[in-house]
Amino acid sequence: MAPQNVGIKAIEVYIPTNYVNQSDLEKFDEIPAGKYTIGLGQTNMAFVSDREDIYSLSKTVGFLDHFDYSAFHVPTCKLVTKSFARMLYNDFLSNPEKFKGKLDQETFDQVSVSYEQSLTDRNVEKVFLGLAKEESNRRLASALKVPTNTGNMYTASCWASLSSVLYFVGSQELQNKRISIFSYGSGLASTLLSVKVVGDISPITKVLNLDYKLNEGRQKKTPEEYVQHIALREKAHLQKSFKPQGSVDDIAPGAYYLVNIDDKFQRTYEIKK
Repeated sequence: MAPQNVGIKAIEVYIPTNYVNQSDLEKFDEIPAGKYTIGLGQTNMAFVSDREDIYSLSKTVGFLDHFDYSAFHVPTCKLVTKSFARMLYNDFLSNPEKFKGKLDQETFDQVSVSYEQSLTDRNVEKVFLGLAKEESNRRLASALKVPTNTGNMYTASCWASLSSVLYFVGSQELQNKRISIFSYGSGLASTLLSVKVVGDISPITKVLNLDYKLNEGRQKKTPEEYVQHIALREKAHLQKSFKPQGSVDDIAPGAYYLVNIDDKFQRTYEIKK
């Protein structure tokens, strides 16, 4: 007999221990208020120094023995809400009649444009963002709690969104619920998955421990400190015979960090005790 309900049995998210508040960064960058917080839908942004990189982050997460809702790839949180509205517009294209009770005749006529026009029509976007607001709050809000407070994780972003759903909705509420997961895959390898939660997932949410990781498990830094950390990472780019200069004090216990890159670009890592 074929095995039943085989799928994700464990999941882990590593959140760097430093973050910068986006309102503070707007002031520091001398740009209009709301550019990051409203324009990108971002509250806080996590960052690292030259002591951590894509390899150390992967090693840290892989080191730990460690699906109603939607979890999307998250370039920016605002783009996810726009994408959800676009999905609603695609439903409108498939069956316009079911939207007649939701749109007055004037608005209905305004959004009944060609597909090519719809791609750049701001009115179409505005109308369906409004229509999608209640549904997106119900289906997306839990998935965006982590991305809103960490920034773009690129490849990991949809899986961090899934983790966010699992943790902030919880095992009992998710039983037999179905979650759509969209992984962008640089466009060429994009994948839309549909998963169903079957059985107790509280062991997973316990390990995730996202409340701690997003709050007391990390330190708020000033925009000046953020710029200093990013400068260290810029100096480390494509370097060999290199020793990182960033402090390891803020790195979480059990996380990998970079110690050295030799003259053959071979990297040495240690685990924070």
